[in-house]
Amino acid sequence: MYFSLLGPLLVRIGDQERAVGGAKVRTLLAVLLLEPERPVPLDRLRTALWGDNPPASASASLHNMLARLRAQLGDERGERLRSTPLGYVLEVAGGEVDARVFDLGVRRAREALLREDWDAVREESAAALALWRGVPLGEFPDLPEAQVPRRQWQEARLEALEWRIEL
Repeated sequence: MYFSLLGPLLVRIGDQERAVGGAKVRTLLAVLLLEPERPVPLDRLRTALWGDNPPASASASLHNMLARLRAQLGDERGERLRSTPLGYVLEVAGGEVDARVFDLGVRRAREALLREDWDAVREESAAALALWRGVPLGEFPDLPEAQVPRRQWQEARLEALEWRIEL
């Protein structure tokens, strides 16, 4: 499975794009992907979905959405998206999230720059930049959890572009 955050939210299984919808389920997935492998408390998920004034049915709706998300990810047994006492955890491997691959590529390019290994800078920055498909999580402009990572990814992208131009 592959999750893409560096543009509109995208889920791929093999070569097939997997439809994840509606809007609230996509928001739920985005919040979980911003903190992969870490518990996201239920109150934070509720706030991401409904703001500071969730409806009385928010808890039941949230659990229904989590079940729908599991089904859409093909995770009916709850092995990838699991409940813990501290919240919900989305398990992902290192290469399954484009933003993680991007961060690693930029870090490697930065290290190569310090070593003055220009070929490695060129290769790593090109590979990292190739992952971009638009504004990171651009379909969620008002999602508070996305603001800081979005800005950090955009700054890292500009840095990698500068390195490519300088080379």
